[in-house]
Order: sequence, then C-alpha cells, then structure tokens
Amino acid sequence: MSKERLMVTRWSGAAENHQRRYEWAAKYIQDRSVLDMGCGCGYGTAYLADQSPFSNITGVDVDQTALDFAAKYHARPGVEYEKSSLLHSKSSFDVIVCLETLEHVEDDLGFLSVLRRKRLNPGGLLLLSVPNEQYAPCNIFDYPFHIRHYTPAGLQGILSDAGFDVYKWYGQFGSEPGRCDVIAVDQPNCLSIMAVCRRAG
Repeated sequence: MSKERLMVTRWSGAAENHQRRYEWAAKYIQDRSVLDMGCGCGYGTAYLADQSPFSNITGVDVDQTALDFAAKYHARPGVEYEKSSLLHSKSSFDVIVCLETLEHVEDDLGFLSVLRRKRLNPGGLLLLSVPNEQYAPCNIFDYPFHIRHYTPAGLQGILSDAGFDVYKWYGQFGSEPGRCDVIAVDQPNCLSIMAVCRRAG
C-alpha cells in the first residue's frame, strides 16, 4: 500500500477532489455496512459516517500511524478503524469504497478478486476510483508511490477478470477547484476514472 498520506484533522482540510469522491460514494451507502479500503487518516471514513449515521463503517489501512491518527481525530459512533489483511479478515460488507487505492497495490487482480469473493456481500457494490493513464501517465517522478495507472479499457478488463460488472461510469475531469466535480459519463475519458461495480454472476 501507499505511503502517500493526506493527514488532516478536519474534513474542511481535505483536498477538494478528495472531498468530491467521498461525496459521490456517500450516495450509495445509506444504512448499509461499508468497508473504506485504504482509509488513510480517516477523514473520508468519518464523512461517510456523518452522511449515513445508521451505517456500520470500517476503515482499513496497513499503516498503523494513519489509523492511530484516524482514531484520534476522526472517531465516530459506528466507525471502526482496523489494520487488517484482506486474507485474514472475517467480515463482509454491503459496499466497498476503494478510492485512489488500487494503483498502489502490486497484485491488483488478486486484490479485486479477494474483495469480490470474501469481502463483498451478495448484491453488494464496489465504488472505485483510479488515475487515468491517458491523462496522468504514471512515472516515478510525479507519482513515486504509484505502481500503475489505468486506461478505461484496461480497468474494465481487470474488473471483469476479477468478477465485477461495471454498472455505471463516472469521472473527474480535473483536480483543481471548480473542475473536480464527479460527473456521470458514457466513457470515462477524464483525469480520474470512477465506477460503480456489482458482483458478476
């Protein structure tokens, strides 16, 4: 997982493009159990809890320092923060939120496959966002903690291989204020590719 961290003590301190992604995700979580995969310091997890107070939400990360920060500054009723391995966790969820995380994972297909088979309840949703290689080419200078970025076709292919159907595409066309609203698109030819996915079969 990444060492990239946005450590903020309040929602208002988060970057606007990050806020817009979590606002988009919040529309799909009402009264459901939610896994925020790669939650970092927890500001987004806490936001989801604020928007859906009857949801049970678990923020998972591999960085204990970030999780300690989350527990200190972003604690909420119904929210748990865990340092957890996908392979060893026993919980499954109605919605998995995975925003700007997949590009940090070495075995992305294996990661998505485990999410589908072991962490997502039948009928559940995966809410995913990744950088678009066509608009933000992955390189060690600009993205030192990223393993890869994705083209729309490449992302659809790996999601299909992992057992997901894309229900709807979304995207962000920029990261600067005023250009980072999440918009429904037919083809995600934009800076950040976002998708609402369902378990196939």
